[in-house]
Amino acid sequence: GFFAFTQRLPLGVVAAITPFNYPVNLAIHKLAPALAARNTVILKPSREAPLSGLMLAEILANHFPEGVINTLTGSGKFIGDLLVTNDDINKISFTGSVPIGTHIANNAGMKKLTLELGGNDPTIVLKDADMDKAVSDIVNGAYLFSGQVCMGVKRIIVESDIIDEFTEKLVKETGKLKVGNPMNKDTDIGPLINTKAVEYVDEVVNDAVSNGANVEIGAKVKNNFYWPTVLTG
Repeated sequence: GFFAFTQRLPLGVVAAITPFNYPVNLAIHKLAPALAARNTVILKPSREAPLSGLMLAEILANHFPEGVINTLTGSGKFIGDLLVTNDDINKISFTGSVPIGTHIANNAGMKKLTLELGGNDPTIVLKDADMDKAVSDIVNGAYLFSGQVCMGVKRIIVESDIIDEFTEKLVKETGKLKVGNPMNKDTDIGPLINTKAVEYVDEVVNDAVSNGANVEIGAKVKNNFYWPTVLTG
């Protein structure tokens, strides 16, 4: 005796806050569904890499009425907080770090939130695995975009029967990666996004070593480059 139906109603204004590492891809993830649901959008790309996000918004804006797609750039502490706390914003879609995501959740009030935050992703290697394929996939997953991705391989859990062979192969393949100018086609590892990022990685590695980890390869710093690193123990 019941009749059920679903209404898809626009929320209103969606603030899309994106990080530096995939400035076009992650902007599209937020803009497309928001626009398809007939919302207006304010895109705030990372000030570390704003140009491609601004260009994307400019291209899309040519196909929508004026004011549907808007962009803002600048400091997250200033502009980001204005978006998060503004009563005229109906939804926040954010991709970035856990601390900033927590800050948004604590200050957004009654807005709807989508928070895609950082990961600490493990890969498990069992003794019946194709060793060479496992090593190849892990090297790609760990060092993709110099490791600056939320789903990058960060921890590797290996069965003890194969740990020595696996480590040897992983270190060997890691050592083949070429560090240099990312505009060169044969470069595997480019610089990190800024000096603060390099200092953070160095701090984490040094903390692991001070707590008993062994550096098998890497842990080398020069300017904004951090060499691919394997820690054991």
